[in-house]
Amino acid sequence: MSIAQRQRNPPTYNLADDLLKGAKAIASFCGLTARQVYWLVETRELPVFRLGSALCARKTKLIEWVEQQEAG
Repeated sequence: MSIAQRQRNPPTYNLADDLLKGAKAIASFCGLTARQVYWLVETRELPVFRLGSALCARKTKLIEWVEQQEAG
């Protein structure tokens, strides 16, 4: 696909497909336990944010974080 075609037809992005809500969902995606997720959040190592009181993360950011862990 050429650049001009991509500019005319940009890919649709659905944030809901990239969002994980809750420690259990984050843990399942990362292959961790919920307790490990809470520990990584407490030590500020895991790229998460809160929506109200709900712990959330973007899958794309978690994948980047894993890649950084592998490289580092």
